[in-house]
Amino acid sequence: MLKGKELDALIEQRGVLKGLNSTLGITAITMTVFFILYAILLGKTASDQFLGIKSWIESTLGWYYVLVMFSTFVVCLYVMCSRVGKIRLGRDDERPEFSNFA
Repeated sequence: MLKGKELDALIEQRGVLKGLNSTLGITAITMTVFFILYAILLGKTASDQFLGIKSWIESTLGWYYVLVMFSTFVVCLYVMCSRVGKIRLGRDDERPEFSNFA
């Protein structure tokens, strides 16, 4: 696991990805742009494929999928409202960039 200076070396210091891990940022941006372009350029085909994936999830997983999603939501609510939600992530001297509501 990366710590300290090794982790800081992966963080961009300037540009569009300032403050982000460049590998993760570029991967996420590339995938997002790919799916957007795919949906725009091949609208009907993309729509049919996305509906097929959705239908497969509904028919194969059904109630299990709904149960997992609801359980994830409940766990997130619990973490947010419990003592665990008060734990600050980051270095000891850092303050949160955003409020809890954000």
